[in-house]
Amino acid sequence: MEAPAGWTSDWHTSPGRTLFVVFSGEWEVMVSDGEARRFAIGSVILVENTSGAGHSSRITSVDGSLAAMIELA
Repeated sequence: MEAPAGWTSDWHTSPGRTLFVVFSGEWEVMVSDGEARRFAIGSVILVENTSGAGHSSRITSVDGSLAAMIELA
């Protein structure tokens, strides 16, 4: 997934358990209780929120970001 600087998502759930790997840039992910965390180059995140309110994401880096999303069985 490639996203430009300033990109934001609406609230959404993950379609399944997914590994998210950041290759460039920085992401901020907010969960439904208001907690937000930032993930920079080299971060690997296991996304498991397949129900409920889900999460929202945004690119916080100046140059955008490239990341891989790998759905797990």
